[in-house]
Amino acid sequence: MRETAWSRLIIFITCLMKVAEIQAQCERPDVGENMVMISDLGQQTFLNGSTVKFQCSTGYRPVDSSVPRTITCVGTEWTNLELNCTKKTCGSLPEFSNGKYTYPSGILFGATAVAQCDEGYLLVGEKNRNCRDDGWDGREPVCEVVKCSPPLAIQNGTFDPMDESYEYNQAVTYSCTGSYTLIGESVVTCSDNGTFHPSPPKCLLVECETPNIKNAVRVEGKSPPYGYKNVVQYKCNEGHIMNGTGHLVCEENGWNPPPPECIPQCKRPDVGENMVMISDLGQQTFLNGSTVKFQCSTGYRPVDSSVPGTITCVGTEWTNLELNCTKKTCGSLPEFPNGKYTYPSGILFGATAVAQCDEGYLLVGEKNRNCRDDGWDGREPVCEVVKCSPPLAIQNGTFDPMDESYEYNQAVTYSCTGSYTLIGESVVTCSDNGTFHPSPPKCLLVECETPNIKNAVRVEGKSPPYGYKNVVQYKCNEGHIMNGTGHLVCEENGWNPPPPECILDRIQGPTTTSPPSDSNRVKPSIITIVAVVSIVVLLGPKNYHLD
Repeated sequence: MRETAWSRLIIFITCLMKVAEIQAQCERPDVGENMVMISDLGQQTFLNGSTVKFQCSTGYRPVDSSVPRTITCVGTEWTNLELNCTKKTCGSLPEFSNGKYTYPSGILFGATAVAQCDEGYLLVGEKNRNCRDDGWDGREPVCEVVKCSPPLAIQNGTFDPMDESYEYNQAVTYSCTGSYTLIGESVVTCSDNGTFHPSPPKCLLVECETPNIKNAVRVEGKSPPYGYKNVVQYKCNEGHIMNGTGHLVCEENGWNPPPPECIPQCKRPDVGENMVMISDLGQQTFLNGSTVKFQCSTGYRPVDSSVPGTITCVGTEWTNLELNCTKKTCGSLPEFPNGKYTYPSGILFGATAVAQCDEGYLLVGEKNRNCRDDGWDGREPVCEVVKCSPPLAIQNGTFDPMDESYEYNQAVTYSCTGSYTLIGESVVTCSDNGTFHPSPPKCLLVECETPNIKNAVRVEGKSPPYGYKNVVQYKCNEGHIMNGTGHLVCEENGWNPPPPECILDRIQGPTTTSPPSDSNRVKPSIITIVAVVSIVVLLGPKNYHLD
């Protein structure tokens, strides 16, 4: 029993130690970016106190070479790794003869330097050099000058200079022998790919026949014969249109472009009076055989509907057009009640009919109707009898008859009430503009005072009181003359004209019983002159007269 207990205790303690051993360990650490773990045996767990060392991957270097590169397992966690790695730089390569390097991806680890030769030089060796862990790989390239083999020989021609080889950009000139013409470029050049450019020319016997273009004339260029690159220009005769181009160049295979044709044509026909061309697209010329159709313009009709409205281009002339057009007529409009139409511009297309109502009637609707392509536009007008609203009421008066409205020419009579007097026209009439004429009268109390005219007497007229339109006539007493007129009429604002004055007549002297002696007698002519002068002095510029 005791041994069994000890055995169990030993087993329990062993298990506790195993548990403690399992708990005191670290998992495999994550490798930092661009670095590797040294002596990595694929171990997945590390005991407490274990140390692991790192270094930068190939092509990378420590950012700071003084920091430690190890971490330690403490319990179940690793200490912090201070190592950071960055790409190594290879720097720029030294320049080389007749060329240069470009660095499209930079100069850090993994980048590529590309060697390029100057124009006219050819690269010998590798084009690319790569930035490795220990620097740029490869060797410095060599750029050799480009050389061309002799250019191709041509039949019936030669070139100069003639050498075994030619350097870049060196030129060679071709020429033809005898009467042969050089077709192409006479000068070719050694290019950077080791060949001559452009392609070598040809030496040919080139002669173009005289162009046979009917209905055309040469306007530019030499007379035949025609050789290579000779130029001529042709123009079609009047009444013809060119199919192609008249500018021709003599090339190795003949005229370029081929000679054109001059096709008969008609000019755009004149449009007849008062007609239009159907389907007119603005075309200015028409080929032989073309047909054009005409029709009468809007508002016009054929004089003879049986004649054709077409013409045909025959050669360069049009056939005769038989179509004639005349204005359409709209005829006279039917009469309408209480009015009539007048036709100042007739009854043909474009004319205007004017509606007029009889006297005392008012037009309702449009006055004018126009003759269109399809007849008179608008509608028949209506003439309604003119009506007037009631006339104006007046103070102290009335009118008769009293209605809500009055027809044209109907009369209304005004009258005053009581002792009021009617001033103006008593009768007003409904006129053709819908108003009463003349203006309404007034009813006023009119009384004129008795005229106060000294040295005068009333010789005509009634005794006071005086009312509207009463008339009186006054005469000055003997020995007085009248300044004004004695005929007075009582108006609404008083006497008209105003009452006159009777002024003492100073011409008449005192009466005597014995005649004066001759010595004291004044001659009649002298007395008359004195009297007239006295009257003028006394009366001034007023209109007085002697009876």
